[in-house]
Amino acid sequence: MVEVLQDIMQEIEDVIDKVKDEELQAVMAELDKSRRVFVAGEGRSGFSARGFAMRLMHIGYTVYFVGETITPAMQAGDVFIGVSGSGKSASVVNDAKKAKDAGLTVIAVTSKPESPLAEAAKTVLVCFCGCFVCALPASQQKRPYSKRNSHKSTLVKGIFTALRRKKE
Repeated sequence: MVEVLQDIMQEIEDVIDKVKDEELQAVMAELDKSRRVFVAGEGRSGFSARGFAMRLMHIGYTVYFVGETITPAMQAGDVFIGVSGSGKSASVVNDAKKAKDAGLTVIAVTSKPESPLAEAAKTVLVCFCGCFVCALPASQQKRPYSKRNSHKSTLVKGIFTALRRKKE
C-alpha cells in the first residue's frame, strides 16, 4: 500500500514539476475570491475537476461544478475553468465557448496547448505529464489500464497542490 501511495505522490510531483510558473501565476491572477468560479470536465478529468472544485471551496472560493442541479447561471465577470486532458471534450469545449461569449474569464487546464479548449481560453495551464499516452499523437493513443495511465487523475490534483503552495 505504501508503494502505491508513493507512486501516486511521485506522479503528482512529476505533474507539478512540468507546470510553467508563468502559466500558474496567470491562473492565480484570474482567481479572486470575490468572483464566482465554475468548473467543468468530463469522465476522469471531470471527476478530478470535481475534487478541484471542492478544494477551492475549502479555501474560501465560491465555486460550482457545471451541470449540477444546484449550479446557478453563469454571469459576466465569473470565471470558468474547463478541464480536459485532450482539450477536445465536446461539452467542456462548448461550455467554454458559451462562457467566453457571456463575458466570463475562461481558463483551460489541458495537456494539449493547441486544442479547441485552449483556443477558447484567455489563460491556458498546460499540464503535460510526459506519460506514454500524452506523448503519442492522438491517432495512436490507446488507453490501457495501468498505473502510468492515471495522469488524468493527477492533472488537477497536481495543479491544486501547486496553487495551494504558491498562495501560502
